Order: sequence, then C-alpha cells, then structure tokens
Amino acid sequence: GTVSGVTSDVDITVSAGNDHIGGVVGSMPENSSPTVESCVYTGNITVTVAAGSVAGVVGYIRTGTIQNCANQGGINTGGNGSVGGILGYCSNGKIYIRNCYNSGSIAAEGTANVGAIVGQNNKTQATVSNCYYLTGSADKGQGQLDTDAVGTVVKDDNAFTSGEVACLLQGDQTVQVWGQTLGTDNYPVLTTDEAKRVYAAKLYKGSADDATDVYANASGISSPEGNALLVIEDAVSATTGTNIVVKSGDAYTCANLELTDGADFYTPVAFTATQATYSRPLAEGTQWGTVALPFDATSVTGAELFRVARQDGETLYVDETNGMA
Repeated sequence: GTVSGVTSDVDITVSAGNDHIGGVVGSMPENSSPTVESCVYTGNITVTVAAGSVAGVVGYIRTGTIQNCANQGGINTGGNGSVGGILGYCSNGKIYIRNCYNSGSIAAEGTANVGAIVGQNNKTQATVSNCYYLTGSADKGQGQLDTDAVGTVVKDDNAFTSGEVACLLQGDQTVQVWGQTLGTDNYPVLTTDEAKRVYAAKLYKGSADDATDVYANASGISSPEGNALLVIEDAVSATTGTNIVVKSGDAYTCANLELTDGADFYTPVAFTATQATYSRPLAEGTQWGTVALPFDATSVTGAELFRVARQDGETLYVDETNGMA
C-alpha cells in the first residue's frame, strides 16, 4: 500500500524486544511493494536494547519506494542493529529512496551500521538518488557516514537555511513538493504553497568568473544593482524588476533591461528583452554622441541605428549601407 502525508512527532522508547522501529513505519510485509512518501519525523527515538533496524521514517521494508521524506528527529540506540535517518536496513536492490533528507541527530553505540539516509545498505544495495544530510548529523566517520549508498550528499547548515537543499530536493519534479519560507524555516518543508517555492538563480556582475548563487522565494527576488544580471532557470511570475532574466520552456526573457555605460556587462545566455535602456552621460560641452550597444536592437528613439562593421582601438566603424533604422 501507500503511506502518504504523515508527520509524526511521537517520542518512541523501546526497552525490550528485537524488532523493526520507525518514526513513521516500523516495517511492511515482505510480499508487498509499498510507497512511503511525503512523510516527516520530528520526535525522538530511544532504544536501550538490541534492535533489528531503526530509522526516523521506515525501519524496514523488503521492496518499495521511499520518496520526498525527511527525518528531523533524534535517534539514540544502545544496542546493535542498523540505524538510519530515512531507512534502517536494506538487503534488496528493489528499494528506491529519492528526494529525502536527514537533519536529525543519530547516535548509536554497539554498531557500525549507521547512516544519515540508510543505516545498513547490505548486499544488493538500494538505489538512492537526490538525498541530502546535514554534516555531523550522525556519529560515524566525522559526518561522512560509513554505510550510505551512492546518491547521498552532505550539506552544511547554510545550504539548508539558504534554500539550496530545498531547490535540490524539488529538482525536476513537475508538481511542487518541497519549499521553504526563507528567513523563517531553517529546513525544507513539504508544501504545495507556491509562495514557499524556492528559486535558484545566479547573479552575474560583469563576467562569467564573478557569479554568485542566489536562492529566494518569489517575493524576495529583487533587481540587482548596476549592470549586474540575475538569471533564473525556472519560470517565476515576479519578473517586474529590472535586469532579471527568466527561463520559461526553452526561451530566456527579460521584462526590463537597464544598462549604464562604463561598467562591464555579461550574460551567460541569449535572451529577449521586452524593453531595454542603455544610458551614457555626454561629455561636457557636447550635444551629441555615439553609443555602441552590447546587444541587438530593432528600434531606437531619437537616433539612428547602424551595425558596427569593425573596431580599431576606441574607434568604431559602421556599415552605413546597412542601416538598422
């Protein structure tokens, strides 16, 4: 079957028995192929005896899928067994774990089978993809955990709070699953609220080498200063500012491009500007001048357009037979 949309804040204490223990699911029948999705554990699990497998989300499944889940809870075990943030124990290649993260503290004595995502990924390993964990969230291997499968990536606290991990978790999923109110939520949250969607952008300040990663909610996207350009790879409605380039489908567009002379300008992509303004102060005592635009233009107000044929130093030569206006 399917377990979906569960948030568990239950504290679990186990002092007897040897079983599969999970903050959301302990175990599911071996002849099923379950899906556990959009679930979060925020409580604390304390196990003082030996246990088969322990995890914040799913203790044990034989086959199935765990996707879009998170463990923010604390896990502390004193016995042997397998302890993981998302799944405790895996011994079958027909298990798929994707788009999950662990930020909870995991401590285990008496066993080396500890992982922020999978406690023990044994024999034929689970397929783990696009999963992330907070550095130092488990007590093995100085944060790089012993038994995590390929597909898990360690991220520091800034990557979680900035919105980077929320963007990565959402990935190319067409339906919004992950979001984060930046400045309020310390970690990604499961949400369909478009206002909480996190957009990834790059800020270019005149060159390809001077690029900065930017993460923002739509309400937090602001126009960059000067000739800097903000490039967003996902469609967003908040494009009323200046020098914001947005990709929608295969095309890049900019509602309003404003550039000033004397400062470097760089764009990594070709885009169409609905409106473009380029300004340059005239030298004192002059009443006219020539401005060389760093982009193609189809119309101009109060002047004539020509295509530059060649440049010699600071001198530009235009093809007067190929006027553009």
